[in-house]
Amino acid sequence: MHFTQRLFQICIALMLLMATGCNFNDTIDSPSTDPSPAESEECVPLEDSMLCTRFSAQCGELKLLDNCEQPRQIDCGQCAEHNTCNTETALCECTPQSDEELCSVLGLQCDTATTTDRCGKIREIDCGQCMDAHVQCEQNMCSGCLPETDAQLCLRANATCGTIDLEDNCGNLRESVACGVCGGTSECNDENTCVCPDESDAELCARQGKECGMFVGLDLCGEERTADCGACPQGECQNDNTCSVCSPESDTNFCLRGGTECGDLTAEDNCGDLRTVACGSCEPSMLCNPTTHQCDCPTPACVSGSSCGTVSNACGASVDCGSCTGADEACLDNACVCQPQSCGDRNAECGTFSSCGQTIDCGSCNSPDTCTNNTCICKGETDAVLCLNQAAMCGNITVVDQCGVTRNINCGRCGVSEDCINNFCCENGQLCPVIK
Repeated sequence: MHFTQRLFQICIALMLLMATGCNFNDTIDSPSTDPSPAESEECVPLEDSMLCTRFSAQCGELKLLDNCEQPRQIDCGQCAEHNTCNTETALCECTPQSDEELCSVLGLQCDTATTTDRCGKIREIDCGQCMDAHVQCEQNMCSGCLPETDAQLCLRANATCGTIDLEDNCGNLRESVACGVCGGTSECNDENTCVCPDESDAELCARQGKECGMFVGLDLCGEERTADCGACPQGECQNDNTCSVCSPESDTNFCLRGGTECGDLTAEDNCGDLRTVACGSCEPSMLCNPTTHQCDCPTPACVSGSSCGTVSNACGASVDCGSCTGADEACLDNACVCQPQSCGDRNAECGTFSSCGQTIDCGSCNSPDTCTNNTCICKGETDAVLCLNQAAMCGNITVVDQCGVTRNINCGRCGVSEDCINNFCCENGQLCPVIK
C-alpha cells in the first residue's frame, strides 16, 4: 500500500480515539495530488485453476509465486482414467495396457501378436503359452490336440526298446514307433524292455576261457556267479581252471570266447593253436559287421524301389520315405503301385473315365436321363415340346415333364383376329373345340 495512504489512515484512527484533528498534509511531506484509483486497489490473487492454466499444468501440486508475487502451493487436480501425472512436467501422460491386459481385451490366449494399444502405439505383445501340454496354439487360441512325441509315447508305455503300436494322447493310432535299442549285451523282450540275456554255466566258462572246475565270475548281467566248468577230458584241472593237458575247445566255445557272432574268426584257440572257424550268420534283417563280427542293425534307408511308407530295421529305427503323389496310387511294400478305381470308387453312374492308363466304362443312363460328368441327369422337354404334347396352341398350362417336375409354361399367343380359348386359337365368331 502507498505510504501516504497508510499514514492518512493512521491519522483518522487517532482522531477518532483522541477527538483531535489530523491534517494529512501537516504530518507528511507528500505531493498534494490524491492517489489514483489503480494505486488504491489491492492485488487479488488468482484461483488455483487459473494459475494451473497460466502455467500449463494439468495435474499434481505446484509451488510458485502467484500474480501478487506471493509464494503459493496449488493443486492442479488428477488425470483422467488410464493417464498418469508426470511430476516433473505436471502433464497427464497416457498409461499403456500391459501385455496381459491387451491379450485379454483382444481375446488372445497364446503366442505373440502385433496390435495398437490405447495410447496409439503399435506393439508386439506376448500372450504366453497354453497351460495344457497336450493343447497347441493355433492363431493365438489354445485349441486342437498336440500329439506327443515318439519319446513321450514310449515313456508313457514304459517301452525302452523295439517298436510299439499305440494310440497317442490325441486318439490317433501310431504304428511302428521306435523306442530305441538296448546297449551292451542286453536284449529287448516282448514287453519292449531291455533285459539281460540268460547265460549258462558252459557259456560263462567259455567266455572267460575256463575249462574245468568251479569258477566264480561276473555273468553278462554283471552278477557274480559260481559256475561249474566241468571236468578235463584228459589231464587235471589246475588252479586257473584250465586243464593240464589241453583239450581243444569246440567251435561254438571258440566263437563265444572270441566274442564273435557271425563271419569267420581266425585266432588262437585255448591250446594256442591258430584256427579259422565259421561262427555263423545273422538273421535276414541284420548285417554282419566285418570288423567286430557282430550282427548289427543296418541303418534304415529309402533305397531304390522304396519310394513311400516307412522303412524299419530290426532294432526299431525307421525312416519315412514319403507318400505316393500319382493319381490312384497306393503304397504297397514301400512301393507306389497304381490301383485302378472302380465306378463305385469314383461314384460314377455313367460314361467313362481313365485310371492307371485304363478306360473304365460305367455304362449309360436310362431314358430320358443324359450322362454329364459321369452322373445321370434328367433333362426335361422344352416348353415348345410340352405345348405340342398337350395340343396347346396358346396361353399358360401346368404340366409334369418327363423328369417328374411340375412346370408352368406359356404356349404363346394367337393371331390378331383370333381368341385363345381353352388353349386353342379360334377365329372371331367361330366355336373352339371343347376339351373333355
